[in-house]
Amino acid sequence: KKISPEEDRRPVIVVETMEFAPNDDDTRAAALELRDQLLMNLSKRTGIRVVDALTATTLDPTYQLRGRLRMAAGIARLNISLLLSETGEPTFSQNYQGETANIFAFFDETVAQVNADIRNHMNNYDAERVKHVPIEDLGISDLLACVASTGQSGRYKEWLDTWKYLDRALELDPEHPMVLAMSSMGEILFARAQFEDIEPEKADQLVSDVNRALVAIPKSDYLFAVRGMCSLFGKGDTDSAKRDCEHALKLNPTYYFGRLIRSMVEMAEARFDDARATLRDAESSATEMSYEPMRQVNLAFCLYCAGDLQGCANALDTAIHLQPGFWTLHRFKAIVLRELGDTEGAIADDGIADSLPKEPTMFFLKPVLPPAYAELLDALAPTEGF
Repeated sequence: KKISPEEDRRPVIVVETMEFAPNDDDTRAAALELRDQLLMNLSKRTGIRVVDALTATTLDPTYQLRGRLRMAAGIARLNISLLLSETGEPTFSQNYQGETANIFAFFDETVAQVNADIRNHMNNYDAERVKHVPIEDLGISDLLACVASTGQSGRYKEWLDTWKYLDRALELDPEHPMVLAMSSMGEILFARAQFEDIEPEKADQLVSDVNRALVAIPKSDYLFAVRGMCSLFGKGDTDSAKRDCEHALKLNPTYYFGRLIRSMVEMAEARFDDARATLRDAESSATEMSYEPMRQVNLAFCLYCAGDLQGCANALDTAIHLQPGFWTLHRFKAIVLRELGDTEGAIADDGIADSLPKEPTMFFLKPVLPPAYAELLDALAPTEGF
């Protein structure tokens, strides 16, 4: 198909031949299979172009992806490096290790992990690369990289910056599937961080926008997860949300974001043990650390509703360690400590919460919980800054 000028601006990754050791038939076959899976998995992503160094006739790469597989004593170790083609500078390098007893399981888990790690790395790197470029000179791919990078902050005022990039992207192409999906996700996140509901008419529009995106990219794990968010938080439709989460995870069984949304659906159904299991599975499935504070907050809600107050306090401690300076975390922890009988600790955390702005926290989304928890949610609702 003819590539549009905008698509030409997408970063290009050339996947090179994979080195391997020892030089035997089994290791050679494993290296070829692993490389093929990397090519196939990375090619599903939008926002980048992935080409095979063995078959491409014209190469103008932004990045070169190199791999080295070593197998010995029942262990497989893969090193992946992403180099900037212009300078040869390595911008990303990571080792992955697993047992060779079930080599195909190692392939499946590792390829999904590599995809997640490169996704996060490139979002940050590309946003940094274009941060001094005037917004009117940015293409859609650049704008979406800025959205993804800016969105890693939990601070509401920084998140407001994402809208200038999204609005510009919508101006350039109002039907671009990833722009539609990221805008829909943004609407949900802003509303739930403010502890507000989505109006039914607006919810219908968000689902319609993601549906149009899915026509263009029908095999996107991200799009199904976003539509699940829209169904859950916008329409209160847990059945549709559940189906979308399951389909996202069918496309990508280790999809971190998909597991987060599935845990939210399970909480809405008061299946707190299932939600806790989903969140704990997510812990080892990927390293998308930008979502980790949200995972810990979701885990805290699950544990609180399941009656594990100490586990809830521990999850909030982890979230505070990752993202210090957010009043909601300290207020929630104070409530839990008071119920545990730790009055002194509760007073300390209340004091910290009182000293901080009562702004929305973008990784602290109002969950859908049974009416019995209305008082808890009222105590955690932001009251200023928006």
